[in-house]
Amino acid sequence: MRQNQCQHCGQFGHNRRGCPQIKAAHAKVESLAEKYGIERSEDERAYPSTSWIERINQAAQAAGSEDEVSWRERWLWEEIEERKLAQAHKNKRGRSCG
Repeated sequence: MRQNQCQHCGQFGHNRRGCPQIKAAHAKVESLAEKYGIERSEDERAYPSTSWIERINQAAQAAGSEDEVSWRERWLWEEIEERKLAQAHKNKRGRSCG
């Protein structure tokens, strides 16, 4: 029996969409934003931009913490957010008879 191989981590049993490493990076960014009280504006929510993540790093640095969001984690966060926006856009269209 052949299993899926993830294009991100190379492990078997899941694909890129279900990769636990990508999900963990997304969760880390979200938890650090909550920890430091960083909110995204409506403009920043309109598309998955990572420019706001720099504010997390600045807040962590000002607090003297070792918390930091790397460029790789930004990229992985953006990947999941793009998927969410695409799905929301698809759901907005509704169903139509084929």
